Amino acid sequence: MHNANTSDILLWWNQDGTGRAWEPYSISFHHNRGVHNRTLAFDARVNSTAAWTPTGWSTRQTNAYTSLVPLGGQQVMITYGMHKPELQLEMSFSMEFQITS
Repeated sequence: MHNANTSDILLWWNQDGTGRAWEPYSISFHHNRGVHNRTLAFDARVNSTAAWTPTGWSTRQTNAYTSLVPLGGQQVMITYGMHKPELQLEMSFSMEFQITS
């Protein structure tokens, strides 16, 4: 995983397995497609470059700490966090992926 000059949560994928050409997939985009409670959706602040507010809360919606966990076969799971400063909310999520070539 790599940040590409953004604080978004990105998963980088190399389709042909050579490791030469990598494509970014926005985890926040896919998270928002699947979340039913809009309070738990990421907004533009997921890409904020501001670090901290005067009250000490980060304005970013994620610290972008992630883990990629193999589940067996072609299944993997990514874990990631959300930070909602206006709600003083810290949450962790996970998303499963099927790897296909």
